[in-house]
Amino acid sequence: KKYDDSYLNDEAKRKSDLIRLRKEAEEERISILENGYAKEVLLENLNHSYKLDRLANDQEQLITEKTKLEKKLVEAEKAGDSRKIASYKNQLNDIEEELRINHTSIERQAEIHNLRLGTIQEKAGLQEVQKLKEQYDREAQTRETNFLESQEYLAASKEEKQKLQDKFNEDELNYQEQFYNKQIVLLENMLNDV
Repeated sequence: KKYDDSYLNDEAKRKSDLIRLRKEAEEERISILENGYAKEVLLENLNHSYKLDRLANDQEQLITEKTKLEKKLVEAEKAGDSRKIASYKNQLNDIEEELRINHTSIERQAEIHNLRLGTIQEKAGLQEVQKLKEQYDREAQTRETNFLESQEYLAASKEEKQKLQDKFNEDELNYQEQFYNKQIVLLENMLNDV
């Protein structure tokens, strides 16, 4: 009498469906978020998790299939059926190769995930640095315009105007230093997040 193990296929299908449903539910939750760095990171983490779950599920199915084939191989060896023995051995070799490939895929997923996260962080960092630069440029333009306008209406000697110009340049260097320090802190934070 043949043992009915069809429930294992049902269990595997349910597990696969559950993985898919969890991913869809999480995608819906993330879709509500505003576009940007946090959303991209969450989506990448979700995709990575989904791929790992799918690969782990595939691995489990291959191991289950391997176990079944090993039992069939033992039965075929007892029966002395050389064709079945050869077929089962070939199938087992194929499954072993699939397991190795699957294992390599799991390892590579971590590398790919880290590369994608790095790309997302780099993109967000560059955007943040660009925003800081644009803000600094606008503020510098405003400071210079205000200074030049004040110089126009100032009834001062050339030496006094030069002192004011030197003071303005010194202040501008301080603003520049503050700007660069902000950028350094931002970039250090980005590197620490990696």
